[in-house]
Amino acid sequence: LYSTTDTNESEMMARTTAFNDNIVLDPLLEIANESSKNFDTLRTVVLKTLADPNVFCGFDEIKTALELKDEQAVGRTLDLFSYGNYLDYHNAENGRFLNLSTAQIFKLRQLTVLSLAQEACHTASPIILYSTLAKALNVTAEEGQNAVVEEILISCIYSGLISGQLCQMKQQLILDSTTTMHSRDVLFSQTTNMISRLKNFSHRLEQSLEGMIQDKSNVKSHKDATEAFWEKYEGSNTIPLVGTGNQKMGDRYADASSSNFRSRDHPPPRASNKRSRGGIGGGDLGRF
Repeated sequence: LYSTTDTNESEMMARTTAFNDNIVLDPLLEIANESSKNFDTLRTVVLKTLADPNVFCGFDEIKTALELKDEQAVGRTLDLFSYGNYLDYHNAENGRFLNLSTAQIFKLRQLTVLSLAQEACHTASPIILYSTLAKALNVTAEEGQNAVVEEILISCIYSGLISGQLCQMKQQLILDSTTTMHSRDVLFSQTTNMISRLKNFSHRLEQSLEGMIQDKSNVKSHKDATEAFWEKYEGSNTIPLVGTGNQKMGDRYADASSSNFRSRDHPPPRASNKRSRGGIGGGDLGRF
């Protein structure tokens, strides 16, 4: 099991930056808003955004700021990084999207992994097989399938996109569903579904909170009753019996080897290991 949960200070800074895309995105939006809408300027801003290793969402904001249309390759490429995946780019006809550099393709593959991880968490299945990832990323055996997949997964984890562990023996990614996952841009047509998921999540949180409150109340009640029980017999020579109706709270302190319950100040006598004449002491049992 390969864990990537230990990170140094610089890696933690990278994770923080990944969760705050505005640190990098805001200056690009300013350039977009101040530009003369010259095509070369627009293209430069877009390519810079797509290549930036710390921007994983907000591409639709760039598209809106640049007043790009869906029929333009530049606009379609921004949509690809907002909502699409690597296979959309790989299977597209020539000219539909901008030609991407190696760094931009790697980033698109990272976004594809993020989408798969989000879907896995929504379906309550936190395990993704390497074979599933390789298919979605179009990684062949000739490329060194597992090595390429693991390289992309490790980059996603250290970038703060996802959190999990790699199991090389079983060839699978085990997601950590208890930590925050990065988000991608959301299509307007998907907002209703997203709101429904958020409401379901809120409902589960409320149920968990109610359960925790009830458990806390049960523990406190048991603790108070146990303390009251011991206070009743504190400093007393009374030896209550196990299992009697009015002394059930003391059962958990009973000696498992005895049918009688004794107070903490009056433990049961220790068995003697002395040999009687011609006999065998208790401590000698099992020697023969």
